[in-house]
Amino acid sequence: MEFATFADRAGTIDAEPADLEIVAHVRDLLAAADDEIEVVARFVQGRVFPAWDSTTLDIGPSACYEAIARAAGQNVSGDDVEERLADVGEIGDVAASYEFGGQQGLGAFTDDAGGTDDDLTVREVADTLTELAAAEGSGSHDRKVDLLFGLFNRASSEEARYLARLVLSEMRIGVGEGTVRDAIAAAFEVPEDRVERALQVSNDYGRVARIARDEGVAGLDAMDLAVGRPVQAMLAQAGTVTDALEEWDEAAVEWKYDGARCISGYTPIYTRERGQIAVRDVEVGDSVLTHEGRFREIVAKNRRSIDSKEKVFEFSTYFGTEFKITEGHEMLVYDSGDTEWVPIEDVSENETLAFPVPTIRPTSTPPDRLQLSTIDNYTKEFELSPSFYRFLGYWVGDGSTNDYNGNNRIGLMFSNTDADLLEEYRSIVVDALGISPENVHTYDHGSATDIYWTDGPLFKWLCENFRKNYQDGWRDKTVPDWFWNLSEDQFDAFLTGWEEADGYEDPQGRRYITTKERYLASVIQLIGLTFGRIFGIRRVRKNDKTYYRLTISQSDRYARIEDDFVVVDILSKTELSRKNPREVDPRQKVYNLQVAEDESYCVPLTAVHNCQLHFDGESVSVFSRNMEEVTDALPEVVEFADETLEAPAILDGEVVAVDDDGSPLPFQEVLKRFRRKHDVAKAREDVSVRPVFFDCLHAGGEDLLAEPLTTRHDRLRSVLAAADSDGDDGTDGTADADIEGLSLLRLTDDPDEIESIDADALEAGHEGIMLKDPESTYSPGRRGKHWRKRKPDVETIDCVVTGAEWGEGRRATFLGTFELAVRAGDEFETVGKVATGITDEKLEELTELLEPHIAAEDGQAVDLEPAVVFEVGYEEIQSSPTYSSGYALRFPRFQGVRSDKDPEGADSLERLERLRDQ
Repeated sequence: MEFATFADRAGTIDAEPADLEIVAHVRDLLAAADDEIEVVARFVQGRVFPAWDSTTLDIGPSACYEAIARAAGQNVSGDDVEERLADVGEIGDVAASYEFGGQQGLGAFTDDAGGTDDDLTVREVADTLTELAAAEGSGSHDRKVDLLFGLFNRASSEEARYLARLVLSEMRIGVGEGTVRDAIAAAFEVPEDRVERALQVSNDYGRVARIARDEGVAGLDAMDLAVGRPVQAMLAQAGTVTDALEEWDEAAVEWKYDGARCISGYTPIYTRERGQIAVRDVEVGDSVLTHEGRFREIVAKNRRSIDSKEKVFEFSTYFGTEFKITEGHEMLVYDSGDTEWVPIEDVSENETLAFPVPTIRPTSTPPDRLQLSTIDNYTKEFELSPSFYRFLGYWVGDGSTNDYNGNNRIGLMFSNTDADLLEEYRSIVVDALGISPENVHTYDHGSATDIYWTDGPLFKWLCENFRKNYQDGWRDKTVPDWFWNLSEDQFDAFLTGWEEADGYEDPQGRRYITTKERYLASVIQLIGLTFGRIFGIRRVRKNDKTYYRLTISQSDRYARIEDDFVVVDILSKTELSRKNPREVDPRQKVYNLQVAEDESYCVPLTAVHNCQLHFDGESVSVFSRNMEEVTDALPEVVEFADETLEAPAILDGEVVAVDDDGSPLPFQEVLKRFRRKHDVAKAREDVSVRPVFFDCLHAGGEDLLAEPLTTRHDRLRSVLAAADSDGDDGTDGTADADIEGLSLLRLTDDPDEIESIDADALEAGHEGIMLKDPESTYSPGRRGKHWRKRKPDVETIDCVVTGAEWGEGRRATFLGTFELAVRAGDEFETVGKVATGITDEKLEELTELLEPHIAAEDGQAVDLEPAVVFEVGYEEIQSSPTYSSGYALRFPRFQGVRSDKDPEGADSLERLERLRDQ
């Protein structure tokens, strides 16, 4: 297939807004692909290599810009390409804007320069990119640029558009994995579920497409897991113990390990006072937008240096500009009404993200009428009509106030090509603002005309409400807090005026508004969400100046509002090169934020990284959760497999960094091992790891994906116990806890037992528990309701501490297991005990705080005077005869000490009952 044909079909797909039609176009493309079907099935998704293959092009944007510039001509530089990108906003459009072919730059007399008149083919592009990916060592950068130059030099404008997108993993034509799956089924008339299964076991869309075409259903059904070829991990969603036990007869419970959430200092974050700013610039005390759509105060901000082996991703959605984010930070993923926090490295490009629809409580409401007076007692009164809001929008975009010589002038600027629009606004000034026609003046600047008038009262009102710092000039515009309370008609009128001033439409019909005002762009974006209007926002550079561009959504193709969330497609996700300081600055800092009343930004430092182990009977391969091979970095895991496994197997599990006592270490310590390529022995001395496996996907030549969880866990047990067993199947009566590497799976329908397992997990330094349906099959890459991460506590209550118990072992000198009570008149009635969510350091602080209030002791039990108030999270409130209030907090977790409250300010029994009835 000629690459021009592929580019033409990609352009058709790119312009198609309907999902069903996109599937039809991809179907036709695959049907026409012939021998290149495997490459085409990958290219249309923006992939160069199969999903299971961790090979990357390892080429940054600057190298791509350099290749484009060389192919474009002697008068074009890489900086020119980058500047045009800042103006245009998309690399494909930039590449398509140049005329390529016949350039005689470096490499012009090599095969890379494309010294042939033959049309470029899909196979040639694939082979060249494969050669590019293999280039390494001294001179590899120049070699990669030469290879790219050769491709661009032979490309037409449309070919260059999609070649550039492919190279930089920015295809963005609306084709995800599900689209290709459906297209394969439709093109070759095979059932979708058979295609789905083949994709799950192979992770190779190209191979599945070829087999579906050449061998049909029989060929798809014959595809199996292959030892040494990684598969996607099964994913979990959030859930509660109550929900799990209601839906399943019993739950399989395991400890849950997780990583730290860290974001780079350049990540944009929404603040209440300053709009969208970089996280490095936010301060303790600022209010930031949380995942619940509320603004909450930052109570702690911690900074650390970026780890030298830590992965960094550049990530963008339609909803926001590109930003850099470190692995381990979690994003809120949306799937059919459910949301789940997923680490960035595990988020695939075909998933959608969830952003909140803000719920803001402004401090004031917009006026219905303005009554403005001067010091001369001249009073003018008029309505804030749609025409007035249209004027406000235009003035915010292209208006001025000028206090030169005390004239209090207000002005609007118009291009001389917009004479009709100027006259429309002259009428608005006269009719809506009450200015006499003879007092409205014009000044011709050559290419633009300014209309202006003197109006002291309105001048003052505009400056107080719509300016930040000063009164003169065009810059420094803002909107007042009462803009959050606008009606939809008022907002639309304002947006119309602003678009008339600062908007433009591109040849494809996409509409934009560009402004220098960061706060203005971000706050209007958020206000728009409250009316169901979705605007993309992007930071762009032009002529060495920074602008913020709002994209006015024309459809719900990339973003839509569902279930009070803005559901947004991922536009790009690229792992950045640590070798290029322009992509990852080694001096970069990353930050953890803790936000009041919102656990989304609280960062647990729990040591883990998911992995997948493959053993073919002789050799071992270890893969990370994103299917990158990490075998060489983890010799302990290889040694474990060599010593333990006796037959081919594929195991799913985690690698945990531990200290000398076996306690988990922070997530950053795991990263030091996973990313290590050199001097692994030294790294092993510094950070020790051990594997923990929780699933068996293949054993002894048999695929187990379709088997129930309990069956798979039994096989896992026998596989791991085989080396120490006298029996053939590893079932010699050895306790699960004594089998090295085995994650303990406990079946129960008792909430109290689950609570005890949760407490044990937290005590061991892990994040909590996983709940799994015992009958669930293993679905690679799927996020379903069969595996659930227990949700964070959704409500808190302030309780008085009325008792405690002395600890045991290393905690013998600390108070713990605190008795909780609520107010009931002048008395305090107990509602439960809390012992989870508290570190040793915090227990020491709490002991110092509570010891002065000990009233009596009986063995380990301690009675306390009611003096200290705890904030406690919980999952639900149940009736219970165990406690004097008649109620019990289920799964209570310590959140903090309410030092601002005394016992009389704690929550009451009445509030507890109201919360229970909600």
